[in-house]
Amino acid sequence: MLNSGSVREPPASIVPSDADSDILSQELRRFSQRDGLQEFFVNASVDSNILWPESQHPESEPPTWPSLSKFHVELNAVLPSGEWIRMRDPEAEEDEFHGNFDWDDAPYNEIPGEEYEKRFDCTYNPIHFERFALATARAASKMPKIEGLYVTHHSMSAMGVGFVTKHLKESYCLEFTGDPHPEPSEEIMDAWRNVVDLHGMEWNVHFTDGSDAYYHYAL
Repeated sequence: MLNSGSVREPPASIVPSDADSDILSQELRRFSQRDGLQEFFVNASVDSNILWPESQHPESEPPTWPSLSKFHVELNAVLPSGEWIRMRDPEAEEDEFHGNFDWDDAPYNEIPGEEYEKRFDCTYNPIHFERFALATARAASKMPKIEGLYVTHHSMSAMGVGFVTKHLKESYCLEFTGDPHPEPSEEIMDAWRNVVDLHGMEWNVHFTDGSDAYYHYAL
């Protein structure tokens, strides 16, 4: 079931105009690669560069996480680019409220364009899911000691990827979460098959809308 959300204008990008990608995401990725670091947890507005660089020089060494066993990124609702993770369901009908609610006198209603609150059925943006799912797979291929890798977004339009090598639930090593169920591209599925093979595990993936998720943990 799709969830209800409200329309708001996207905030401005916080990525510098002369930068290729979000600086915080890049630096957190570099920090998480420290030899000896075993657990890394972050809840922030970051993009997929926290897992894998968008562009890389052909002669440069790929990122590696030699000692990391647990890695969990909780994504905020707005990415550094100013894009929302959620999007309106293209087939949804918009409901517009006309100023007969108790909170009409609140200060934010004085903002031009927000005199009316609009609500609609929403879901996660599949473009963002694809981007994070692929970056997560690439990172997982360079995490030889990983036991639990989670990239999640908890909201009315939740989405996530979970990969575990220990304490499997119902024998699933990989889980894709989203409502509706995610439909990863062949590139993503091939990348994850490679990861599962590298870690010496059997291919067993679980698709869920979140109601029966095993690895969609909140941070």
